[in-house]
Amino acid sequence: MATFPRLPNISLSIPAKTPLANRVLNRILKKMALLAALLPALCLSFGAIAQAQDGGEKVVLGYASSSTLLLVLLKDMGILESALAEKGIEVKWEEVPAGIPTLEAISAGAIDLGGDAPETISLYAQSMGLNFAYFLQEKISPEAAAIVVAKNSPYVYPHDLYNRRLAVAKASVAHYLAVSILKRVALTSGTDVMIDFLQPADAAAALESKTVDAWAVQDPFLASLEGSKEGSLERSAMVGSLEVRRLEVGLEANLRLFYHASPAFLEERPEIALIVANELKKIGKWAKDHPDEAADAQAKASGLDLEKAKIINSRRSFELSPVDLEAIAEQQAIANLFLHERILYRPLNVSEAQFWLTKVPPVAPEAPAIEAKEAQEAK
Repeated sequence: MATFPRLPNISLSIPAKTPLANRVLNRILKKMALLAALLPALCLSFGAIAQAQDGGEKVVLGYASSSTLLLVLLKDMGILESALAEKGIEVKWEEVPAGIPTLEAISAGAIDLGGDAPETISLYAQSMGLNFAYFLQEKISPEAAAIVVAKNSPYVYPHDLYNRRLAVAKASVAHYLAVSILKRVALTSGTDVMIDFLQPADAAAALESKTVDAWAVQDPFLASLEGSKEGSLERSAMVGSLEVRRLEVGLEANLRLFYHASPAFLEERPEIALIVANELKKIGKWAKDHPDEAADAQAKASGLDLEKAKIINSRRSFELSPVDLEAIAEQQAIANLFLHERILYRPLNVSEAQFWLTKVPPVAPEAPAIEAKEAQEAK
């Protein structure tokens, strides 16, 4: 593993700041923060380049023990090493934090491939100008995200949240789904429903103390609330001492996880990229066919309770495929909504991103609407 240099502590003190000085200072601080975020990935990159000079061809994969189950299984089983050995290619594994740091490492050339990240991460990476390509996708069940409320609360359907407070992690998949659901029932986030941007631990505490009325949450945090009973998921769960349940939203939408790769890797080594994709598909089928063993591996790698790992995996398809036009359209819908919600500060054309084995028109196709049917609306 690469050793990262320790950054010095810097204390800034500027008297009598003018509006212009404030703007200049903010720009400087933003650039410093970006440099600090990219430094680990850049160090990894230089280390990888140096190792490659030793001779022999390498493929470098990034994984996160806490989340990237299929990559962890591929690593632990040594399957990819066997598949590439006959071609004289060495497989190198680098543990990288999940999410944006993985895409920063890809953009910096530190790793060739990484995953699996939810939809919103890819959009943020594109808005940051990172250089990456969509490699593969996996659909997961809409059960992996929900709006939960206290079990004894009067709120049953999304429109019951009018003039109430909703907690959610900003720019998360749960945030996108929550805003979409509210929009379906003619409620506007921030005005009709007050939004409190809270990380999961704080959101749970706020719901328990009744500071907020509802919480939009996704796996793995949602799974940590829920239990299993006779092989089926319970519809209620615990937040601290508070028993909670899901709102009835009837959501009809698949969520997605994406694997990403270096555009140079995909362009210059297409045969190796295809082998990696096929081995990932095989390990995905194995995980689906061996749920207990896959959950055990997930629990050991991530530190999750075994039962919670089983819940998370039960909501995954483990079926990998190249990113299709439907996925690109749905990514565009998220980007458009986040721009409207001022989560993204500039328009994104998702079709301008790079995609493996997918020909994309210059303008992303129209995004399908997310369906949310409610029993009361049917009456």
